[in-house]
Amino acid sequence: MSTQQIAPLPVCKAILLCKQVVKDDSGSLSLTGLVGNFYVDQTLTAPPTELFCQITDAVGRYRLVVEIHDLGTSEVIGRSEPTDIEVTDPLMSLDVLMSISGLQFQNTGLHDIVVFANGEEIDRRQFSVAIVEDKIHVGAN
Repeated sequence: MSTQQIAPLPVCKAILLCKQVVKDDSGSLSLTGLVGNFYVDQTLTAPPTELFCQITDAVGRYRLVVEIHDLGTSEVIGRSEPTDIEVTDPLMSLDVLMSISGLQFQNTGLHDIVVFANGEEIDRRQFSVAIVEDKIHVGAN
């Protein structure tokens, strides 16, 4: 019988997409250009985007991975590099930042951002991708 304790799954309190995350000297974060959906041109290429994820109720070591799922085809079209974290206080919230760049959508329509901790899904957020002909409006909103 193993005495190794398995870390409880953390809770994801927020998944936010934005154009930029800035951390000041005090460690405070400023999220600018919050993104609800992606409005892209005919190439279906997403602009560079930052993912902010707030993790709570965690104790132990976790490997976080974010995937982008195309709900129309049920395919994974993007996956982040793993981010390893260690949390010692379950009352502490931890802000995790990941960059999403070079994401190539296959279709317009509904997609999910899915957050995994140690291979288990802990949360997801839905967004839409639409083509906009007017280049002034192309980008994330």
